[in-house]
Amino acid sequence: MNLKTQIEHRVYLEKLDGNLRYHLKNGLEFIGWDKHINKNSTVFIKPNFTFPNYRPGVTTTPEVLHAILEALKDRAGRIIVGESDGGNNSFKADEAFQGHNMYHICQKGSAELVNLSKLPSTKIKGKICQKTVEVELPRLLLEEVDCFISVPVLKVHVMTTVTLSLKNSWGCIPDTMRCLQHQDIDYKLALIARYLKPRIVIVDGTYALDRHGPMYGDAVKTDLLLLSDNTVAADAMGARLMGFDPRHIRHIAVAERTGLG
Repeated sequence: MNLKTQIEHRVYLEKLDGNLRYHLKNGLEFIGWDKHINKNSTVFIKPNFTFPNYRPGVTTTPEVLHAILEALKDRAGRIIVGESDGGNNSFKADEAFQGHNMYHICQKGSAELVNLSKLPSTKIKGKICQKTVEVELPRLLLEEVDCFISVPVLKVHVMTTVTLSLKNSWGCIPDTMRCLQHQDIDYKLALIARYLKPRIVIVDGTYALDRHGPMYGDAVKTDLLLLSDNTVAADAMGARLMGFDPRHIRHIAVAERTGLG
């Protein structure tokens, strides 16, 4: 991330002290959420549910999602929370919704809950750094959403080094065997970001996952909240918090070179 990127995009980092909603609201105001969300907006929230039950450091904390919905429900016109079925047909998104208490949370937050694997989808194709790649995404995300909000966890990944907002969007691919599409994943993640255009990133740093992510490893209590108005800026900061140079993480570097941040 160069100096120009740091000037153009905002990153908010705060240590949580038991007042999640206060810091969340401050962060949203700091990054200028009012530019992207109004009473006519359709907002989509993408958590990271890589396991059917809540696991600290592995999946997005339900309390964080509850706080986000509470902040949005009087501001946005329509709020949708969604996730695809688990990779390798390991579990249904509906199981993850149940395991994270999302039916109750979305009811209280006036939000819809959707399984992206059950929705109509279409292929997107494009050239990223001279490489042509394609993936399939739900039409809902491409045609109806005004503001895409990514809510990843602060964690490492055995394949991509870190998994933050860019990698979180991989879970929007409805195919449960998306693991077979990992060839050129760095470029495909940039293509997805180009189409979905995440306007807001909220990194759940309640816990971080060390050693062997994305599903197993050591959960470390970090109590951090990271927000940004740009997916590359958010991931660059998140990577640095975990001790990595984002310039050496391929998918972040590709996204930056593509002009995404």
